[in-house]
Amino acid sequence: MKDNATFIEFATFFFIIAFSASMTKLQWDHKADLKQQKVDKETEIRHNAEDQLNWQDRYVRIISNDAILIKHDGDPGTTLIDVTMYARYRDPEKDDLVYEWTYLNSWDNKLDKERIFIDTEPDFYDSDGFRVDFGIEAGVHEFEVSVTDSYELQAIEIVTIEVIAEPNLVPGGSTLVFEKGSKDGCMDKTALNYDSSAMFDDNSCEYPKDPFKGNKVEIIKFQTENGLTPDGVWGPTSQTKFDALETKKTAPAVPKTD
Repeated sequence: MKDNATFIEFATFFFIIAFSASMTKLQWDHKADLKQQKVDKETEIRHNAEDQLNWQDRYVRIISNDAILIKHDGDPGTTLIDVTMYARYRDPEKDDLVYEWTYLNSWDNKLDKERIFIDTEPDFYDSDGFRVDFGIEAGVHEFEVSVTDSYELQAIEIVTIEVIAEPNLVPGGSTLVFEKGSKDGCMDKTALNYDSSAMFDDNSCEYPKDPFKGNKVEIIKFQTENGLTPDGVWGPTSQTKFDALETKKTAPAVPKTD
């Protein structure tokens, strides 16, 4: 019995030591987690503050300097617009200059304080010269161009462009229903039989047959003699008057009666 009691005492002792060590480790881990959470929170706050400052800096710069506006190409088949940027720098000592273009950032609206960034980076066709060509989506984009001379002196410029989104409006209109052929007719306003109510041209237009072959002097003379506006243009009014006179000429004479 004495041996059993001794064994139980030792077992209880070791259990207490193991349990205490386990609890101590849990406490340490918990403290370490709390410490890491504090560090992570401080880092997040610092990053958010830096991001806000950077955004405000961009925002103020865009509002004060105005972004370069570029209209989209109007092609619904692509979301990209081809853009060219051209830097013009010269060195007072006439050194050779090296140009380096860097894409900084983008967002979908220059007034958008939500800072919704566009996850696209343009592929520069030529990024080591004074000119770059690339395709880019609608939005506000910032670029940096650094110009370096032979003595490693640099001039740095930030360029902001705003590409206008693809124009697109909802189609509008209405549907008309009518009897087939009821809206067919001559749709040419210069024709004698122009039909203002026609919606479909049926090739039935009849045009004035100018007897004076475009001779304005003769046309004006005819219009003046017959009380028409002397504009020198042989139109439907002149043709109608001419036809009436021709009909009168060819009408059979009415025999006189005593």
